[in-house]
Amino acid sequence: MTEQPEVITKGTYGSAVTVNISFGKEDVIQWLESLQSPYPLIMADSDWLNRSPKAVEILIKKKIPVGLLGKAGIAYEEDPSLLEKEIQGFEKVFEKKPLWFRTADEEFSDGLRQSLYQHEINALGSSVFWSTTGQKPKLGKGDILSIPYHRDEKISFKSIDSLRSSHDFHSVEDVIFGVSVKTKKYPQ
Repeated sequence: MTEQPEVITKGTYGSAVTVNISFGKEDVIQWLESLQSPYPLIMADSDWLNRSPKAVEILIKKKIPVGLLGKAGIAYEEDPSLLEKEIQGFEKVFEKKPLWFRTADEEFSDGLRQSLYQHEINALGSSVFWSTTGQKPKLGKGDILSIPYHRDEKISFKSIDSLRSSHDFHSVEDVIFGVSVKTKKYPQ
């Protein structure tokens, strides 16, 4: 959580991958099943989450980090209750609030930033966007890469996997805060 309502777009340590998903079914399920740690941060559209219970099951089972992908920034000015509805939808699926929120166009009004801050949800932008019209992105220290997977614009999962295997990516938290969480496993 930031100390004031800010949009986080870059960190200082390594680089992180986020994948914005608002479309897909079997293709997404197959990709999620094949994913290996370290996982990218999945920014999931709340409507897509409701349509994709099998994908949600995999996200939960594999403990893949998930944030909330919203609509275009202007939608929150036009409908101030939209954010609340999306957060409630996310909570219904995951039984907790999202840690991260990103608008579809990465535009955050002052009011939206304030609302996110009050909900204790981090506004997450990106420093690099992988466009379907461009080559694989070049990443620098602290970069947060945003990769689209929508109906009209998507990078193939094969290309995403190729990029992930050719770079040493870290979690968004590690890139931003420089923290490293270690967990102990206890015998069952």
